[in-house]
Amino acid sequence: MTDAIVERLDALIAATRTAHLDRWLTAEDVGALLGYSPAQIRERIACRPGFPKPLRVDGGHPRWKASEIQAWAEAERERTGGRKRRAP
Repeated sequence: MTDAIVERLDALIAATRTAHLDRWLTAEDVGALLGYSPAQIRERIACRPGFPKPLRVDGGHPRWKASEIQAWAEAERERTGGRKRRAP
């Protein structure tokens, strides 16, 4: 019984992590994730070549897919050797 509960909890945790990566993030969310202010995300980071393109529904505020931001951050870490670049 205990093994079944542990397996079920593992499955639920994995599903939660996947769902989290598939959600859409605001500039505030992206900033919190990457350690920048929302203004830096909108004005300096999001315009970099290679940064994921946002979704704008009906001309609203931009939203980025969490999994794309995570992949970009990992690629940026590898490219810079783990050092945080200053926003241009």
